[in-house]
Amino acid sequence: MAHISTVPHQEFKGTCETSSPANIQERFQVETQELLIKRTRVIACLGFSLIPPFILLDILTTPRFFKLFLTLRLTTSTIMFLIFCLSYSTFFKKFSKQMGVIVALSVSLMIATMIRFVGGYESSYYAGLNTVILAMGLLPWKIKDMLITGILIYVFYLIPILISDKITDWAIFLNNNFFLVTTLLISLVSSRLGYQQRWREFIAKINLETAYLKLQELDRLKTQFFGNISHELRTPLTLILAPVEMMLKDKEGHLEPHQTKNLNVVRNNALRLLKLMNQLLDLIKIDAGKLELRLSQVKVRDFLREIEDSMSSLAEQKNLKLSFECEESLQSEFDRDQIEKVVMNLIYNAVKFTPEGGSIEVRAKTVKRENTETNS
Repeated sequence: MAHISTVPHQEFKGTCETSSPANIQERFQVETQELLIKRTRVIACLGFSLIPPFILLDILTTPRFFKLFLTLRLTTSTIMFLIFCLSYSTFFKKFSKQMGVIVALSVSLMIATMIRFVGGYESSYYAGLNTVILAMGLLPWKIKDMLITGILIYVFYLIPILISDKITDWAIFLNNNFFLVTTLLISLVSSRLGYQQRWREFIAKINLETAYLKLQELDRLKTQFFGNISHELRTPLTLILAPVEMMLKDKEGHLEPHQTKNLNVVRNNALRLLKLMNQLLDLIKIDAGKLELRLSQVKVRDFLREIEDSMSSLAEQKNLKLSFECEESLQSEFDRDQIEKVVMNLIYNAVKFTPEGGSIEVRAKTVKRENTETNS
């Protein structure tokens, strides 16, 4: 016989709090902070990984400032590495926004210092500030934080030029400033759009969680409803079966043969309804992950004889011949109730689809497969 097993239903544990908009906003802020920590960590990692290779560029373009630039790059790279290490600490979680600002300003200060030594406003090193401003757009900051940090970066570049440089080529000066300001505006817009997109996705997730929890509650109510209905129907069925069983056990011959036959029909159909109620209860248990197999040694011949008594009247209604064949000594270990449902369902379908006047045979025997003896 086949062994039937059930897999426990894994209950969904929702975390959606819909009591107030404040709870939703708080959850969004928590997710934003987690994203900020992750992205700051990535940017810091890129910083301490990519800054040192630019030393080769310094050797080729500004060899006379090599030692100074080497010191600046290694110092900034060390700061990036320390921030990367701190990103796994509780301290970083508390000051994640400030750490992101330090990352952006430390790299910008390094680049601005280099610009002072290699041409001032004419230096092409200003492109490094564009890179920093674009990288800021990846951080889930508020517009205010992004704007303040961007202005500070621009000040690092502009103020020393206005104080120390004599601007002779206004085309280059305006060109470089135009690209810096434009890059800052692009980062601001990108940050705003990113915020709006994250908020929409977050609200969609909240709505999905809420809908799932509502469906779960509806499913629980449905299961409870069917459970209550099943219990309520079992009671009158039991009350119907009790007097019918008593009348069929009458040993004094008060019943006519046709009355006995009719009572058997009532009994068998009431038993079928009772079994259907039990099956419905089992389905509820399966859905809740609480159905357990109750294995026992069963004498198969007696088991099939009980099924034959229950199904014979159904077969007679279509003038079908229902026969059972089983070895006298055949025994097997299975859950009697569950296998009974399977066998009765098979016989019911056979009765349903067999033409009137046909025959249905049920056989149970021992078969040998690959040197292993099994019951079928």
